[in-house]
Amino acid sequence: RRMIDDDVSNRLRRTDRRGLARRYLNEEVKELTSRISSANIPATLDQLGVRFTGAKPEKNRYPVDVVLATNMISVGVDVPRLGLMICSGQPKTTAEYIQATSRVGRDDERPGLVVTLCNIYRPRDRSHFERFAAWHESFYRAVEATSVTPFSSRAVERGLAGVTVALARHGLAAMTPPRGAERVNAERAQLGFVSELISRRAETHDRQL
Repeated sequence: RRMIDDDVSNRLRRTDRRGLARRYLNEEVKELTSRISSANIPATLDQLGVRFTGAKPEKNRYPVDVVLATNMISVGVDVPRLGLMICSGQPKTTAEYIQATSRVGRDDERPGLVVTLCNIYRPRDRSHFERFAAWHESFYRAVEATSVTPFSSRAVERGLAGVTVALARHGLAAMTPPRGAERVNAERAQLGFVSELISRRAETHDRQL
């Protein structure tokens, strides 16, 4: 925050020396971090959507120049106006990196730019820097597997249907062909093994896990 208040602000005031327009930052820098109350986050997100129009802004409705954020920006932030992000260091997981950096450039008419600042003293940052292009071209395959609690209500709700269909299609030769699912009514009497397999698997699960 001090860097934004001092260094960045002072440099912007001197940009006219290089033929660029002099630019001043708003005095108040917004944050999406644990240092602010969760009750203030909706108001901050709402203010981030205020665009520059050239007109005098309404009271407490001025456009925000800079917002400092932690990894909380990776979920639930959908502000089309965000167009530039500086990612300081490589997040712990690839999924978090993808989610966080996808917060900018969400407007089809306004492209976004993400600048990643790697730390040379961190082996993981250096590794990503050395393989930057290749890793970004295929980083979806590097997304870490998420853990779930077996047979929890949400896990059953999301996964039971797929498991049931897979067991039925691969467990009966008549239902394995591409159009074999059409025979579900004719083979209904033979599908009892599906529920039995799932029940036995649930019985052997350790509830302490």
